[in-house]
Amino acid sequence: MINLRKMKPSDATGVATIQVDCWKKAYAGIIPDKYLLALDVNAKAKTWESGLSLNPDVIRIVALEKNVPLGFVAGLENRSSAFYPEIASEAWSIYVHPDHWKKGIGKMLLLAFIEEMKKLKHKTMIVWALEENLPARAFYEAMGGVLQNQNQTQTFGGKSLTEVAYLFHL
Repeated sequence: MINLRKMKPSDATGVATIQVDCWKKAYAGIIPDKYLLALDVNAKAKTWESGLSLNPDVIRIVALEKNVPLGFVAGLENRSSAFYPEIASEAWSIYVHPDHWKKGIGKMLLLAFIEEMKKLKHKTMIVWALEENLPARAFYEAMGGVLQNQNQTQTFGGKSLTEVAYLFHL
């Protein structure tokens, strides 16, 4: 049985492992291999531990089975208010370990995050995805996200990639 709960510092290594493994699988052929191979679980774990203590108000939900993290979602305020000032919140990251894709865990996490945003009285939410990450985009569309017309560019390993935004009405 899969349980959802707020992320704890003890989840940092598991969450970092999910994040690194997801990036290596989902972004293979999109983000340069050199960048993906340099991803470090220990460094990511330290970032998660630090973030948990420095920014306790951020919503971080982890999906677990037998106390083993399978996926997570994190976010809060809209970090792209320059593009979308009317949108209150943003899911900054949502990842499910590749071994557990297509099992409904991502849906559980996104719905739980949306409920947290509703508790904060937010009416809208945005999620960004790499334009070339077609599985993620299909997921957001299936969950009711509406593709927006503003894009942004991120650079990974010297390669500029376009991110597209999905709006969710909560």
